[in-house]
Amino acid sequence: MQKTQRNMRQANGQRVLRRSPGFKFLGASDLSKAFDKMAGTLAGASLSRMGLLQGLIRALEQAWTQQKRFMVLGSFVGAKCLGNIGCLPQGDPSSPIALLGPIAEAQFRLQQEFDPSGTEVRWGIFIDDRHWLTKSLDTCLSIGQRWALEVRNMGMDENRSKSDYCVIGTKKARQHMQQEINSRNMPGTVHTRPKVLGTSIQTHRGARGTGASKEEKQRVDRTKQLIQWAKSIPGEFSRRLKFLRGTAMAIISTPGFARLEALSELAKDKWIT
Repeated sequence: MQKTQRNMRQANGQRVLRRSPGFKFLGASDLSKAFDKMAGTLAGASLSRMGLLQGLIRALEQAWTQQKRFMVLGSFVGAKCLGNIGCLPQGDPSSPIALLGPIAEAQFRLQQEFDPSGTEVRWGIFIDDRHWLTKSLDTCLSIGQRWALEVRNMGMDENRSKSDYCVIGTKKARQHMQQEINSRNMPGTVHTRPKVLGTSIQTHRGARGTGASKEEKQRVDRTKQLIQWAKSIPGEFSRRLKFLRGTAMAIISTPGFARLEALSELAKDKWIT
């Protein structure tokens, strides 16, 4: 069983890349405080160019530009509400698609520049979370730099701690990639377990003995806490199980792509009885 688990982990990134032969350079980036920094007027203009109904756009822009908020510092709340706020409100159902408008337009410009034929780059995007898979190191890093420029033009920032890169190859190849990133003075760290759309994937066989990541261990601990707390929920077992399916299992299953260490660790503990 242990050998099977290792083999599954080793194959994660390699299985993904085998579907795109020749592609071995991966870049990924994420925005910092995306909704708080995206201007509603910029999002509205983008949605208008995409053909969204003008009446709907006007209604959304009014909601974005007429916000009122109170300043909160610790347990203290400001006496007066603040106006002149034009960002996208957190939790609003319209905010994700509004944010995606300018980002999708930026990605289209990148595709026209780096992959007009549609054969040289594999693109992925989910809201503000982006990744790209390329055949050459220069293209991979140039796309990362171009994304940073596009983001700055929007008045936003990339999350430097989430600028992940990787190369399917030797340790020397990874070192060379990191040196190129440093020489370009761009954010980014080469990982053997990069995150793609929020999910860690293992990209080479040499990491098979590394065990669970820090994030996975934290999620295991959080899941255990929820299990213990669920024992105090009044009612039948089916009610507690339904709660856990919507909370604990989501937490434990999302940190990895076919990663089994976290689930194996959780299996050592007794389930709710």
